[in-house]
Amino acid sequence: MNQRHYCTSRVKMARLVCFSVVLSLLSFSVATRPTVTLKDGTVLKGVNEEVNSDLLPVHSEIESFYGIPYAEPPVGPLRFKPPLPKEQLDSPFEAIKVGRSCMQPDPEAHGLRLTNEELSEDCLFLDVIVPKSKPEKAHVFVSIHGGGFTVGAGQMSLGNFLTFAAYSNIIVVSFNYRLGPLGFLTTDDELIPGNLGLLDQQLALKWVNENIEAFGGDPTKASIGGVSAGSASVAFHTLSPGSKGLFQNAIMQSGSPFDEWITYRQGEEARTEVRTLAKLLECSQEDIEEDAKLLQCLMEAPAEAFIENIVKVRIRI
Repeated sequence: MNQRHYCTSRVKMARLVCFSVVLSLLSFSVATRPTVTLKDGTVLKGVNEEVNSDLLPVHSEIESFYGIPYAEPPVGPLRFKPPLPKEQLDSPFEAIKVGRSCMQPDPEAHGLRLTNEELSEDCLFLDVIVPKSKPEKAHVFVSIHGGGFTVGAGQMSLGNFLTFAAYSNIIVVSFNYRLGPLGFLTTDDELIPGNLGLLDQQLALKWVNENIEAFGGDPTKASIGGVSAGSASVAFHTLSPGSKGLFQNAIMQSGSPFDEWITYRQGEEARTEVRTLAKLLECSQEDIEEDAKLLQCLMEAPAEAFIENIVKVRIRI
């Protein structure tokens, strides 16, 4: 056999073997991406991540599912309305990117860094972090973020959540909820019912209750916890009939419904704040005096305008 032809054939064969190995590895990597099937049949495809900690003896892998919509986008006619459960997603759903953050003043000015700095009214997403050795009937910790009901996002403590899940073998869930006037403005009646941000939280808890088994979690072993406004939120859920049965344990850190910065308005006081905001949004006096026109003006105002005026009108719970 011609030596040159023999060597060329061996090189081609080696290249073919290498290509086959690489292709197999790629196929294996894709095939082993974590997947779960939700109660409604939607398949979620997440990502594998490594966790290393300088403070804890942690070197492990976890499975992360990011940016899962748990409610219909509260935009257009759904602004100032209680959240609606998300209809079935396109399946498979690529749960690989943290969702947009809710509208708020500059987070960095408040000392916050968000994983996804894009702000939008369409922001009702949650993330689920699962230990790599998929547990059975695992405990679940649902984090409610703080920020004075004005700033923040579920992914503010993402690094801590990854380590917590890996170290404690606990499933961790975090989520966004509407903030500021878009989440807590109210006329104290059916026009703008109020506490929409808390209702967002409640819907997220319902989503967890219905779907966490798919991730290896036990809905009867769910704890909710938070800091500051997140802590106050936890307290509200312990009192709310609508949250009954959605969790078993509550962890409150540095926040209470009785804190001085949390103030409550009802009746005419609540409406006065709405009218004040409407004037700042350049609604006409005629609009302000008639309920239907007042609501229409507020519905048509750009979301950014609410945030620009948030420091001028302190929205009450």
